[in-house]
Amino acid sequence: MKILTLMPYTPVPPNFGGALRIYNLLQQMCARHEVDILMFGSESSRKPVCDAFNLPSDRVHILAGSRWLSTQNWKRLGQAYSLLTGNSLTELAARNAPLQRMLDSLLSRNKYDLLQLEFPVMGYYRFESDAIKIMDAHNVEYEIHQRIAASADTRIRRFWADYECRKFQPEEIQICRDQDAILTTSQRDKDALDKDAPGVPKFVIPNGVDTTFFQTESDATEPESVVFTGAMDYFPNTDGIQYFLDRILPLVRKQMPNIKVYIVGNRPTPQLVRQASDNVVVTGFVDDIRPFVERSSAYIVPLRQGGGTRLKVLEAMSMRRPMVTTTVGCEGIDVTHNESVLMADEPESFAQAVISLLGNEALQKKLVKNAFEIVRSHYDWDVIGVKLEDTYGKICEEARS
Repeated sequence: MKILTLMPYTPVPPNFGGALRIYNLLQQMCARHEVDILMFGSESSRKPVCDAFNLPSDRVHILAGSRWLSTQNWKRLGQAYSLLTGNSLTELAARNAPLQRMLDSLLSRNKYDLLQLEFPVMGYYRFESDAIKIMDAHNVEYEIHQRIAASADTRIRRFWADYECRKFQPEEIQICRDQDAILTTSQRDKDALDKDAPGVPKFVIPNGVDTTFFQTESDATEPESVVFTGAMDYFPNTDGIQYFLDRILPLVRKQMPNIKVYIVGNRPTPQLVRQASDNVVVTGFVDDIRPFVERSSAYIVPLRQGGGTRLKVLEAMSMRRPMVTTTVGCEGIDVTHNESVLMADEPESFAQAVISLLGNEALQKKLVKNAFEIVRSHYDWDVIGVKLEDTYGKICEEARS
């Protein structure tokens, strides 16, 4: 099949959740089909993208992204403009006249079988084509704003998250209804979108992990140490690890005063950097998270917000690291409390789970064994690639009937 995929940023390097999903699914698509890419980015992105997916240069089309999200000052100006116009900041940042012109040109010159949109933000455009239109939802985006509004620590952040949710939610729902099919990362997200767009076929294509890459070479770990990984400029990650440092870690230290915490991810906030110490290591950007995950005794996912499924959870499972997570942190992944992970949502129960896990080698081995079996059989990208190909077949068959 001939496929055009639209994405809001380059997936190379695949160093955060959305890019990782796009990168790995795109590798599966390019191995089986003729794929063109239309994306926001810089010209310097062209060669890395062509090399990663073995594509000729003329099949990768790149336009400069929105200035509204380019810096914090532009974002603040965009928020103010959004309030004045009554539109969501998401729509303001997504709409781009040059991209529409490029899209029109590609659709007039090529006969595509499928158009795949990454995220609802790529659904604001006009598509003059008979091609089947599929959106990879990644998350239920408005839910992220709802969760931020419910737990934000300042009135301004609560106000903005609530405002953006009220404006963006009907836009996201309409974009979903305009699709011929929707891919979701979990059954939970599929159920949520079924309520919003009941007439649109939906298929679960889970997030995955490269189990040959995310391996451990040694069982030697640093005693009483935990690790958290993720982009630290993504608010749900920042909120989660700050919640751990402020409300959970003091409880753990009462019984484990020497516990060490590794916080691994690019662009940590100034507040996180100030909290760095001998026992709280804030790395900033690293080329490879695996050494930090490998050396730690346990992996923590103290998330209270966000959407979709977390690739970090699958990476830790693949690297055979026992895990303590909130229910939000492991949402959409087929894990069970006390069998493959420990789940806890309150500071006291999360702290006790960390203490119990670090002090119980038998429990660690049980969780690791069960978690790895789950990830190997259900969440390896090659397994998911076969499922994606089967799903394309079903979508095309339904469209022809």
